Amino acid sequence: MSNTLGIKNKLLAKTSMDDFFSSEDMRNGSAEEIITVDIDLLDDYKHHTFDIRPDDHPEMQELIHSVHLHGQITPGIVRPSPYEDGRYEIIKGHQTRHALEINGFNKMKVIVRNLTDDEADIQMAETNIARPDISYMEKARTYQRVHNATVHQGKKADGMTNENLTRIFGDSARNINRYLRLNELNKDFQTLVDEGTISFNAAVELSYLSSEAQEIVFKSIDEKQSYPSIHQAQELRRQFEAGELTIESVDALMNQLKGNQKEQYKIKRERIVSYLPSRLQTNKDVEEYIIAALKAYAGD
Repeated sequence: MSNTLGIKNKLLAKTSMDDFFSSEDMRNGSAEEIITVDIDLLDDYKHHTFDIRPDDHPEMQELIHSVHLHGQITPGIVRPSPYEDGRYEIIKGHQTRHALEINGFNKMKVIVRNLTDDEADIQMAETNIARPDISYMEKARTYQRVHNATVHQGKKADGMTNENLTRIFGDSARNINRYLRLNELNKDFQTLVDEGTISFNAAVELSYLSSEAQEIVFKSIDEKQSYPSIHQAQELRRQFEAGELTIESVDALMNQLKGNQKEQYKIKRERIVSYLPSRLQTNKDVEEYIIAALKAYAGD
């Protein structure tokens, strides 16, 4: 996962989605009163595309510590539950709710907005997409939700090239299209993308394979613990589109030594994250910190 995904925070600019999707209550400000709600009455938004960070994640550790020292600073955003009177769905504030619970709080400050599903999707994207720690798949799922919302709201059917989306996300139409492609990957490949085991570009190529073809490829690479480069992914896509992809062809391709292949060391994030300072923002920062620590341990 990269902490620097090229996200440009244009969500609060004058081209806000409020211009396109906000309800009348949101535009005239009548829904902005902050109230305090029992945490037990707060449900997850059913279409939420962002994961709650584990307790040992640097961002979550900082939030838990902040809540411990100062309490809740920023209110969450919720909507009345469409399923049960007296309850609310959290649009923004899932991480905050968790931090409050860890610190023993049983109430949460929220702003209540009357939102349709499409409006809730837009609000969720606006208030989360600029976070520095979102994964490729969180971004891909969020782009998909907003793309669907633009279609439902009567915008261009081809939401991938809708210039409204490029302004909202600060991404080109081509890049939005590539992120949307990641939603065509099966769950196993999506996990590999978020782990950084398969590159973003290779994942986009693999997304053009059918579900059955992806299962064949995943079985081969999982057995060999050898993962396709961009060039191998392009070849897999070519084989699939030509009707030539078989278990044997995938095995033969994955047995080939990559041109720049060298043995690499991979350490799962959860094994080391609790030892890393929260100031480390990028993979490069983490790499340099680990190298410095190894040198100090070796007495260099």
